[in-house]
Amino acid sequence: MRDKITYEWVFEEIENEEGDIVDPLFSKTLREALDNEPEDDNHRVDIALVRFEGNDEDGLNVREYAYLKNESLPVEFKDGYKIPKRFHKEVADVYCTN
Repeated sequence: MRDKITYEWVFEEIENEEGDIVDPLFSKTLREALDNEPEDDNHRVDIALVRFEGNDEDGLNVREYAYLKNESLPVEFKDGYKIPKRFHKEVADVYCTN
């Protein structure tokens, strides 16, 4: 069965220096992810684009994260898959209109 690739944004509230995530909140759009508020002002927040690859028969085979840094995404995920241009445009649209 052929794998399907899907994407989603995640808002991660980081609890401590070890990087423990309090509760990841998944969203279809970056704007929705940014609308989340941390439970505690002392917690760090990370936002990432998540790439899922899998199929109904085998389940999820790959999950990769590309974190926003300085209001931009990297060119590719760590394993070399390029991040589609539509997500770079989405980031630019969100941060240019705020």
